[in-house]
Amino acid sequence: MQKISMNKRTRGTVRKSTGRKIYSGRGSRNTRRRLMKIALVILIPLLVVLGGALLFMKLHPLILKNEVVEQELKEDFHPMQNIGFVFGGKISQVSVEGNVDLTKPGDYTLTYRFHNYEKQAVVKVRDTKPPVLAVKPYTADLTEEITPELFVESVEDASEVTLKFVNPQTWDQADTYDVEVAAVDSAGNETVE
Repeated sequence: MQKISMNKRTRGTVRKSTGRKIYSGRGSRNTRRRLMKIALVILIPLLVVLGGALLFMKLHPLILKNEVVEQELKEDFHPMQNIGFVFGGKISQVSVEGNVDLTKPGDYTLTYRFHNYEKQAVVKVRDTKPPVLAVKPYTADLTEEITPELFVESVEDASEVTLKFVNPQTWDQADTYDVEVAAVDSAGNETVE
């Protein structure tokens, strides 16, 4: 017969075949209590965070991708594409108020409304792209006034473009000259060819 020493902390019986202790009674109750305490320590902060997130989403159901939208002059703009998420509804339930003039640089305010909640976004219409410039060779005589427009095949931009020579020269002798033409739009974007 095997002997087992028992104290107040660990009570149990010994399995005859293996000689290991099998805990029962108070020991297993203490283990369950410890596991419950660990579970509560983990679950309570998790529930607080999730509850806070749900409360925030209930108070702020509309989330925009950007509160400041950079928009290129004369390019397509769809205000509904700025909606990131709608809590408790669909994007189609959001109304957008305000106008954006894509033909003029400026700052325009849009108001997104969902039920009783509204959020604003500023659309900054800017011309950030340089002009597209194509040049061609030109032959002139010495008496003709030579301007940058004579060397331009085509120029395209969303705003008004000014043409100029990069390094103006005096063409007073018959020769072949290398000419660089700059196209500058009203926003200051420049292309040199």
